[in-house]
Amino acid sequence: MSTVRIALANVRVPATPNDSVHLAIAAVAEAGRRGALVICHEGRRHPEAVRWAVRVVARSNRLRRREVFVRYLLGVGGVMLLQAGLSFAIIRATAGGGSFVGLGVMLAAVPGIPLTALVNALLVRSSRKDPAAACARRVVLASLALPAVQLALLALVSAFRL
Repeated sequence: MSTVRIALANVRVPATPNDSVHLAIAAVAEAGRRGALVICHEGRRHPEAVRWAVRVVARSNRLRRREVFVRYLLGVGGVMLLQAGLSFAIIRATAGGGSFVGLGVMLAAVPGIPLTALVNALLVRSSRKDPAAACARRVVLASLALPAVQLALLALVSAFRL
C-alpha cells in the first residue's frame, strides 16, 4: 500500500487577485518541496491562482521525471557502455599474445555487464528521493566490481607471465 501526502494551503486572505496568484504559487511550491501530491485550497482563491498553481505542480513533476530519466540513462546505460568499452579494450590489447586474458575478460563481461546494469537500475530506483550525489556514489561503487576483476586478471597475467 502506498501513501499519498496531502497538503492544505491555508494562507491569509488575499487583498488583490494578483496577490492571490502569488500566495497560491508560494503555497503550492512549499507543498511540493515537502512531497505533497494533492494540494487543497480554500474557496477564496481567484480562479487564475488555481490555474497557476496547477502549472507549477506540472512543471515540478516534469522536472522530477526528467531527473529520474537522466539517472537511469547515466547510471545504467552509461555504465554499460563504459564496461563494454573497457572489456573490448582489454580484449584487443591482449589479442595475439598467447594468453587467455581476453577470453577471461570476455567470460567475466558476458554475465557481469547485464548483472551490473540490473543492480544499478535497482539502486537508481531505490534512491529516487536521495540526492543525486548519493545515488551516483552507490552506482559508481557497484559499477567498479567488473572492471576491478578484469584489470586484476590483466595485472596477474602481466606480472606472472602466465
